[in-house]
Amino acid sequence: MDLLLSLEMIAKYPFTKAAKEYVSSLRIDVESLGSPEFSRIYERAKFRVEEALEKGGRSYEIGDARAIMDRDLEVELLSFPLALFMVAALDDDFASRRFGLAEAIRAETLLSNERPEVIEALATEELGLDLKKVKKRLDKDYELAIHFTDYLKEASKFNAKEWKLVNRYLENGYVYITQRELARLMRSSIERYVLARIKAIGNVRPPEYMQEFIKEQKDKLLARKYKIEKLASGISPDSWPPCMKALHQSLTKGESLSHFANFALASFLLNVGMSVDDVVSVYANRSDFDERVARYQIEHIAGMKGSRTKYTTPSCGTMQTHGLCIEQGRLCGGVKNPLSYVRRFGRFKPKATNS
Repeated sequence: MDLLLSLEMIAKYPFTKAAKEYVSSLRIDVESLGSPEFSRIYERAKFRVEEALEKGGRSYEIGDARAIMDRDLEVELLSFPLALFMVAALDDDFASRRFGLAEAIRAETLLSNERPEVIEALATEELGLDLKKVKKRLDKDYELAIHFTDYLKEASKFNAKEWKLVNRYLENGYVYITQRELARLMRSSIERYVLARIKAIGNVRPPEYMQEFIKEQKDKLLARKYKIEKLASGISPDSWPPCMKALHQSLTKGESLSHFANFALASFLLNVGMSVDDVVSVYANRSDFDERVARYQIEHIAGMKGSRTKYTTPSCGTMQTHGLCIEQGRLCGGVKNPLSYVRRFGRFKPKATNS
């Protein structure tokens, strides 16, 4: 569609085919971008990487216009593939996920102020989503419907109840959505696209002009990573029940957990003797990790905030209800609570409950 071919559009949405073709037509390689005449492109690319690693896209989320777009559209466009190369050079899963999230948030912010026809064209022609235009008044006005398979693919990891398929209007295989909801669904698709681009670049050696920046970012990544080698209670993860091992493994891979799963894991870790700092460190691998928010939530579960009541770990029955039990408890010896598994098979000395 012609409306996606302007320099403004491809600079705003560098995941489009037209953006890739435009960049390729310039025949500028990564080595060349170290020349003084391209310094603004290099600085903009560094900003995109640093914003992602340090803020996780928050500058974009709050609508900071200077952060979202450079005034020079060509600088904005060319900085994207260069930033992709930089992240690939870091060779770090957390950095890749963090950058993918930040760029997806940037796109969603831009989409929230975009014309409907542009959003729909990007969704169908660039991201391959199966959409239909509708005009339906239900609990609110709906302008679009998306095929349920695409809906589930993009919304399956959303925690809020309103995104669950059982809470949506479904008709003839299509789920009714608003323009704003479509932008949120597209964010998930764009995040996957960015991650796929980084993976396709592979393990690369940065050119000389970039090496100092890459080393600096690697040092920062190393400094911020938290390692769990020994829990405060002396219990190794090998002594955890299968459900908690699975949640922990998903978290360390950067996968999203539901709100309940996050609560279950955090309450378990606190109740087997980990400190708040230790539990915060477990969540540091999330691409959307915000230490201030994570610490507040974990302190609330620990009884240090709010009602001052320390929460216990959900029972095995509750874990089953939420689909988090592994093999219906067959591996756990008939225990009723994940903490009972640790008491039976590990070395566990529960700490006193906060008063």
